[in-house]
Amino acid sequence: MDDLTPREFGNKLVGFEELNLIREKESWERMRALGYINMMPHTSKGKTLSPQELYPFHWDKKPVKAKRLTPTEIEYIDAKRKLQKNGLIK
Repeated sequence: MDDLTPREFGNKLVGFEELNLIREKESWERMRALGYINMMPHTSKGKTLSPQELYPFHWDKKPVKAKRLTPTEIEYIDAKRKLQKNGLIK
C-alpha cells in the first residue's frame, strides 16, 4: 500500500468493490436458478415460468434512457437559473 499513489489506490478500491458486487450477483443468480429448478415439478403443465419471473432482481430491469432537452428548454432553464442567482425569483 505504501507504493501506491492515491489514484492507484482509488482504482484498486473501485475494482475491489466491483468484484465483490459481481460475486454477490452471481450468488443471487445461482440461488434464483436453484429456486427455479425446485419449482419446476410444482408448476402446471404448459405454464412456462422463467427464473426472472419467479424472482426479479433490480438489475434485471433495463435502464431508462434520459430524455434529451430541446434547445428551447435548455435556454428556459438557463434563464431561470440566472434569475434565481440574482434573487429575482425563488
